[in-house]
Amino acid sequence: MVVLVDGSGTPVELEQFRARIVIPIEKEQEIRKYLTEEDKRFHGLIDDGMIQNERRNEFYDAAVKFLAFGAYADNLLNPKYELTQETKRKLNHFRDCYLDLRYGWRMGADAVYCLEKLMRLGIIDGLSNAEKSLVEYLNGELGKGIEKVVRQESSRECKDNERWSLYVKLLSRYESLGLELDIPPPKKSGAETWLYNNKNCLLHYGLASVAPRAGLELPPLPASQVELEIHREIEKGEGYDKQLRLRVATQRVTPEIASIETYISTMHHLHLLLDEK
Repeated sequence: MVVLVDGSGTPVELEQFRARIVIPIEKEQEIRKYLTEEDKRFHGLIDDGMIQNERRNEFYDAAVKFLAFGAYADNLLNPKYELTQETKRKLNHFRDCYLDLRYGWRMGADAVYCLEKLMRLGIIDGLSNAEKSLVEYLNGELGKGIEKVVRQESSRECKDNERWSLYVKLLSRYESLGLELDIPPPKKSGAETWLYNNKNCLLHYGLASVAPRAGLELPPLPASQVELEIHREIEKGEGYDKQLRLRVATQRVTPEIASIETYISTMHHLHLLLDEK
């Protein structure tokens, strides 16, 4: 479980934050409306398998997005949002056609991300042997050199932060994927030291909420970061940051959609972070 500390390093009670991330009924209704509309939009997309066809890119992007926010929302809603059979069929098609590894560890990590979401949503009930091999390949590739990390106050000298961030996230997915996780002690120590080195950005990149799922110990985190996240994204409803404003400007995403997507993502990670387990 995460430990939050004030400016003097004294642990603070988590219950005060948990009480502020209860989802009101009107927001739950807004989430369900968003999922219903995205579900309908996904139904209308066609994937004809042509690599250069614009619709394939749109289909791929829509599938990844629907999996992400569908799985995030699934963690927040009770009762769950029920996917239609057509959506399930198209997501299975997406798995069969696109989640193979031929393009290195970045795309491989994206594939495992999607596989985990497929498992969480009940679209699939297990991995194929090829998919299991992909996970083990990534475990080796992403974790290269992490056992050599030494504790330092700044991570600016770490040249593999992107890869090690994906490594921690991969380890956190093992249980959801139905796989047994066995981290060699040197790699576990290196990963925990790397988390310590990056403690000031763990919340922003979602690592703080997932690392404990891999059995990794987090450093104490500033309560002020959680306070800011809740105040800005949840209570004030500012809703979308610079990256999302860019999406609004360059993609077919409305400010309203950007806002609810930020709310869903933020709430999902805060619920994981502040879980009592």
